[in-house]
Amino acid sequence: MAARNANSARNARQPLAIPRVFVRVSAYSLASLTLGLIWNIAADAGSPQVKCAQLKRVALLMYGEARSLNVTHCSIRENVVAPFLDAGHSVRVFVSASDDADAWQYGAFINKCEETFGSEAFSGKVVVETPTKPPGTCVDAVWATYEKSKALEPAWGKPYVEELLVQFAQRESANTLRRKHEEAINNAGAFDIVALVRPDVQYRSKLQLQRLP
Repeated sequence: MAARNANSARNARQPLAIPRVFVRVSAYSLASLTLGLIWNIAADAGSPQVKCAQLKRVALLMYGEARSLNVTHCSIRENVVAPFLDAGHSVRVFVSASDDADAWQYGAFINKCEETFGSEAFSGKVVVETPTKPPGTCVDAVWATYEKSKALEPAWGKPYVEELLVQFAQRESANTLRRKHEEAINNAGAFDIVALVRPDVQYRSKLQLQRLP
């Protein structure tokens, strides 16, 4: 995947958080799943493969700008996607991409994964959308909460809150793709695991599947 932007390497963040992996519970939304299982991926990358007795259907949600994906895609493919497939699980990626010059990188990432792992075990769907600006009243209310709690630097201001709300909307859009896929007549129903994967994070070590319940 060729570099699209000379500044992408600087934009790619070091891992600040681990991927949040949730065991799906019927009748719960993704919001409720945020209290689910969080995996620690600080394991040695050389750990032996784990073959799970019960094979699972895995949904990975990605969203937002892809400007850093040309730097992070290898770590996502090798340290997030590959461990699931090596254990015999199937993976499907749902992407809500920002409509910009870098949106093509999501498609290139999915194509590379299908080429590497095979389309039977791995597949993906990308929807490119123009982010909708949140209402000013909503931005004001969220900013007032952050201001009171001192959770954000004052210098960041309301534009940062607006960006956060756009990201939340895109995340829900990716999750809607997942729900529609589950509801389709020819599909196998609910996914066993739903994971949020950030396109701007380099994951330095493999998921520890032995921690999967």
